[in-house]
Amino acid sequence: TFHQLNNYLNLSNTIITPGPYWNAIHGMDGKEVLEDIEGVQIMSTLGKNMAWLMKSLASSKDSVQRPSLENRVFTNFVR
Repeated sequence: TFHQLNNYLNLSNTIITPGPYWNAIHGMDGKEVLEDIEGVQIMSTLGKNMAWLMKSLASSKDSVQRPSLENRVFTNFVR
C-alpha cells in the first residue's frame, strides 16, 4: 500500500520527502505511540528531512527554474 501511494505521488510529479523506512508509527494512544521507539525515530528523521527540503526549495525558488512539463507520449502495447 505504501509503495502504491508513493507511486501515485511520484507519477503526479510530487516531491516526496525521503525517510529511512515506511513513514508509520503504531499505538492506540499517545503513550503507546511514544513507546514505538523505531516509529518515533522514523518520524523525527522524516520531520528533519521535510524541514531541510522545504528550506532548500525556498532558498532556490528564485535561482533555479522549475522544469517544464512535456506532453505525455503513450505507448500502444496492442500492435
